[in-house]
Amino acid sequence: MTYFFQALKKYHLAFLSGFLIAFSYPPLGSWALTFCFVPLWILGTRLTSWKQVFFAGWITQFTLSLIGFHWIAYTAHAFGNLPWALAVPALLLFATFVHLHIPLALVITYFLNKNRSWPVPMVFLFYALLTNLLERVWPMIFPWHVGYSLLFSRLEAFQLAEWIGFSGLSGLILLINAVMAVAAYYYSQSKAKSGLAVGFAVFLFFCLTVLGSVMKPDVKSESSINVLIVQANIGQLDKVLAEKNLKANQGEIQQAVMDRYFALTNKALQSFPETQLIVWPETALADYLDVDYLSRTRQLQLRSQILTWNKALITGAYSREFGTDQVYNGLFFFNAQGQLTDSAYRKSQLLAFGERLPFGDVFPWLYDLLPFVSSFATGPGPQIKKLQIEDKTYFVAPQICYESLYPWFTRQGAGLGADLIVNVTNDSWFGKTFEPFQHATMTWARAIETRRPLIRSTNTGQSSVISETGTVLMKSPLGQEWFEMVKLPVPPQRQTFYMKYGHLDWVLHLVFLLGSLGGLHYHGRKKKNV
Repeated sequence: MTYFFQALKKYHLAFLSGFLIAFSYPPLGSWALTFCFVPLWILGTRLTSWKQVFFAGWITQFTLSLIGFHWIAYTAHAFGNLPWALAVPALLLFATFVHLHIPLALVITYFLNKNRSWPVPMVFLFYALLTNLLERVWPMIFPWHVGYSLLFSRLEAFQLAEWIGFSGLSGLILLINAVMAVAAYYYSQSKAKSGLAVGFAVFLFFCLTVLGSVMKPDVKSESSINVLIVQANIGQLDKVLAEKNLKANQGEIQQAVMDRYFALTNKALQSFPETQLIVWPETALADYLDVDYLSRTRQLQLRSQILTWNKALITGAYSREFGTDQVYNGLFFFNAQGQLTDSAYRKSQLLAFGERLPFGDVFPWLYDLLPFVSSFATGPGPQIKKLQIEDKTYFVAPQICYESLYPWFTRQGAGLGADLIVNVTNDSWFGKTFEPFQHATMTWARAIETRRPLIRSTNTGQSSVISETGTVLMKSPLGQEWFEMVKLPVPPQRQTFYMKYGHLDWVLHLVFLLGSLGGLHYHGRKKKNV
């Protein structure tokens, strides 16, 4: 216990940074966004060995991971069937390794600066640049960074993502943190220098906000779609049983789930008869909807219901290669006559331990040990699909669940000629934790980067619609049956700078870092020769 309190006293700034970073991320806000890394980086300049530096960074990443990703334990317990005695250690193990890029940035800087005595502001600059570069390549459950907080908190600087993406915005926030660290470092030595640094940081953030407001596009949309999202709030147990019954060729639960969607959609259409497009979430229907299966009983019921509604429908369901055992997590597009307007979209970025078991293809017996894990085939990747609404055809960039968390995936899909993005998701795995808010915010980000309107339909929330300018047009509660309709403008297609070149901004960061390193080396040698 004495050792713990000694460590707490020595590394209290590292713990503080962990809390500040966690509390600057959805759904906790962004109040410490511009200085959340400062305590850690100040501590990094005081420590005298690389082990101490690494441990300080590790404490920060461990603390923020426990807070921000607490839902790992909940999911492992509620849906992984692990007792709490194993679910909590699973979270601790996850938090031990998931954000090691944070201490690695400190350690690399420590070794680069060893025996060179860089000016402290340069140390902070390297902390910021290396953290940004490493967070882009470090393996995580999904690409996480503080840039998303701008969108969640509605700080207009998020509009700049059209140019540099949210990873680029994260880099700018880290640079502002470096300036604030300079202010904190000089506070006890020179109030004037400290005040100047704070003023510069405030000026930078002000400029980003103003520039973002100016860059918000004023687009005249040529058409619009009346979109109805239906959130049926099907329990995860029912969804798992429906999937297993499908494999066993049993249909009671599938029929019950389908009837719930029919009933809730009928109720919604009474409130919104002007609907043109209905969107149901990921695997809303536990059945195959490929053209080879449309003559089966439940599929005929669905087509008959669509014909009665006279509305187009996008729905998640299962897709299967006819005559094979290859099953995909799919998305299907029906016109108002109950006809498929394109082939199924098949998910390609599969969730480990949810939709596939790592090494399960090599060692099939692993599925016997973990029978709750699904085994889906992998789709071909980003595509566009045709959606027919009345007399107009739209091109959709589909994505299922956490495919939306990978900027490259949406960038490629939108670049194929998409008019809009449609994401379907099932977040019932995570309950009422932070995850649904994090997932929604990161999905919305793709609309800004590509300047495409985005429809997000989920099983349990948050379902939402966001325009290409970042306006959230609708948003559902968590864990409730819900429906809502919105008129969604569809702007003309265009390729944003980010889609073409902005995703390569890491090259500039790397050049800046190497240039700074070369400059420091040159001045160090020149000083030594003098």
